[in-house]
Amino acid sequence: MTNLDSADMYLIPKIHPCLLLFALWCAFLSCDHKTEQSKSCSEYFPCEIEDGLSAELTTDSQNALTKYQKLIACGEWDSALKEMRELLENHTKLDDLEKNEITLLIGEILWKQGEDAKAEDLLNELLDSIRGNIGEGLKGKILYNLGEIYYIRHYVKRESVLELVKKYHYLSKTARMDIKDSIGLTHSFSRLGVIHQRERNTDSALYYFHKAIEISDKKEYEPGKARPYIHLGVEERAKNNVAGAYEFFWKGYGINKTFYNHEEIPFNIANIVRLESNESIIEKLGWSHMECALHIAEKIDFKLGIVNTLFNMGSIKESGNDSIEAKKYYSRALEISDSVGFRTYGDLLRRKLDIQ
Repeated sequence: MTNLDSADMYLIPKIHPCLLLFALWCAFLSCDHKTEQSKSCSEYFPCEIEDGLSAELTTDSQNALTKYQKLIACGEWDSALKEMRELLENHTKLDDLEKNEITLLIGEILWKQGEDAKAEDLLNELLDSIRGNIGEGLKGKILYNLGEIYYIRHYVKRESVLELVKKYHYLSKTARMDIKDSIGLTHSFSRLGVIHQRERNTDSALYYFHKAIEISDKKEYEPGKARPYIHLGVEERAKNNVAGAYEFFWKGYGINKTFYNHEEIPFNIANIVRLESNESIIEKLGWSHMECALHIAEKIDFKLGIVNTLFNMGSIKESGNDSIEAKKYYSRALEISDSVGFRTYGDLLRRKLDIQ
């Protein structure tokens, strides 16, 4: 969801470009934004669950995994989580590798829904169980998810765990290199690029982003290019190259939308909408997309996406001199942020709401 990320600190800063090419803007917003499809945000959830799918429970682990992945792709994270837990509790015919794969999916959903302590314990237990045993292919994935947990804790919860962030993501990279997991390496390289970008090590960041894109192209693996494109857009935005930033943001957004990476889409939408400096255009053309961003994050109960989107919606209202509506969004964001310990957001939102 996995892959989480967007712009620096997840908080999308307001910039004032001289010009955003109108053709590019319309390409994202489709200009005919008042269609029923856009209103319902159904374009982000085209794979509605077939009748009866959620009621099926099978001991065929491969079919079960396919089903859970389908549920996740369709945004039915809670249903997937419930059914995976039931399968692990009620069926004893699963082998260790099958149990490990399902446990990994459970852990990934848990930390994305704000249950990072539970996820951490679960993933560490899983990591201990596979050492020197079957399932070495899962090792890189487990280490990667632990790195993501510490990434959120360091940059969003303001816990001083940067060394753990680096440790687990470098361990994940090494584990994936050992088994020549090229697909996994695209995600490891991408995250390492983001870490270097946040540490202002631009050359190293660009190296990892371009390495991820190179491998993705070689393996014809489009999802591996989404995060590098987004963060190359961040670099262009820092140079005030709005058209260049938009092009990269659009590419990353398009890939995430195509492959149902729902946890990434709210950040991608905010990146694009907030590039526009004209508040009236945002209200008329971009607001419906921000509402969809919020709908997506709430549907999967992705806490970071919810808080970030509410913050940006409040920021748009504030910039449009609608302080009453802005405070409503900020207040909702603060309540959720405090409930999961997102101190970076909490401190900023308190300043916005003038709360000591």
